[in-house]
Amino acid sequence: MNDRSTARPFEHAFAIVALFLFSGVVYAAFAVGSDIGTKSGETLLYKAVWATICLTLWYLIALRYRSVLPIFARNFPVTLFMFSYIISEIINSGEFGDTIRLVLLLSTIAFSAWLASVFSLEQIYKLLVTTFFSAIVAHALVVGLFGSIFEADAMERKNFLGLEIVLGLFGHKNQTGLLFGISFVLLYAISTTFRGTNNHNIIRIGAALSGLFLLLSGSALAIVMVLASLSVLVWVSSLNSKNRVWLQVATVITFCGAVATAFDPDLLFGALGRSSDLTGRTPLWDHWHESFLDQPWFGYGYTGFFVENGPARLLAYRLGFAGPPSNFHNSYLDIGIQTGAFGLLLMVAIIWLALWRGTIIALNSRRMTDVFPLAMLVGLCVYACGESNIPTHNNFATVMFFTLYFKITSLYGSLENRRNRRRPFASPAPTLPPRNRATSLAAEGRVPGTSSDMPKVS
Repeated sequence: MNDRSTARPFEHAFAIVALFLFSGVVYAAFAVGSDIGTKSGETLLYKAVWATICLTLWYLIALRYRSVLPIFARNFPVTLFMFSYIISEIINSGEFGDTIRLVLLLSTIAFSAWLASVFSLEQIYKLLVTTFFSAIVAHALVVGLFGSIFEADAMERKNFLGLEIVLGLFGHKNQTGLLFGISFVLLYAISTTFRGTNNHNIIRIGAALSGLFLLLSGSALAIVMVLASLSVLVWVSSLNSKNRVWLQVATVITFCGAVATAFDPDLLFGALGRSSDLTGRTPLWDHWHESFLDQPWFGYGYTGFFVENGPARLLAYRLGFAGPPSNFHNSYLDIGIQTGAFGLLLMVAIIWLALWRGTIIALNSRRMTDVFPLAMLVGLCVYACGESNIPTHNNFATVMFFTLYFKITSLYGSLENRRNRRRPFASPAPTLPPRNRATSLAAEGRVPGTSSDMPKVS
């Protein structure tokens, strides 16, 4: 797959609208006017909008099947990963499962494949920048006029500025922090790479506003994600530059932070306003193996673990919870519950390939925007340790993860092709001995004025 511009105007518009909806910035708007207690995802308007998005997506994929299908053929771990959900759903269809949500999940991954096949990496950056600025404007207007629609925090904690947590129309503070955290990292990378351009100041303002909304969200997990991404971004970028001061500073800070965390983990969690049990997550993780071993090979299906009277109820009973947990708040543990060992091993392979290929690409580049895919993937993998967002249907983290994976695979293939054409380490071609020339004819057999080895032609 080449990395050329092939998108049509309608595809540009659809991509921006879909990314805006995936971001979750207007999620709570779907519940406005509904009965009290009705979730946004349960309203008729929400279902109608996403049904329209999915139908349009599959229509565009049908038009681009020659470029979209090869992506799944080349990235067979992702294809097998999707099939693991289908197999698990078929096995558990009689007891657990939700086919509609599974279709939405597969459509979310398919959207990432379509996005990676139609748009180049630079175009995807432009789409994301447009989406982020639209989200910043929408979020600022909603917060200024209405504040937070949903309850920001049941424990009534403050954000990192000592103020009330601000959500706007987002459904959860971690979703708010995720969007503006990714926005901050990308806009920072763009502003650093393209200094002196016409839009440089606008990009910097967008990065500053993204950082402000990130702090107002009160999401400690998003802060950790941003710190991890920025560390990789600055560290790898400094390897390809003449000035390596940033590398030395980042190394010292990372070493000191690792030593402090090793001796007293509460220092890190306390600085982020969280307890050492990750706000009640670790007690859930301690009982994960009990549910996993009941269905170790193919799991319970995408939503089978959390259906009424399902294993989540039993887990809540064991832990003495008033109600069942919504999930394990860990993407990797939830993948093991949903698809069993088969899907979990595939996810490990996907992450390994993404990080390895992303590192090769980053080390062969000189721009910070080329390092962004690797840095953001590292941040998303860290984020997945504390939240169940990869893979999740209609979720921005899932879209970003698989889109970056597909683009990294494409760029890695292009890099390998260039290396094969150049053959820098190939052995030189062997020197062939000179061929024996034909014996010259006798002098009397030559025409005057002709070469000595040219025979006479009668």
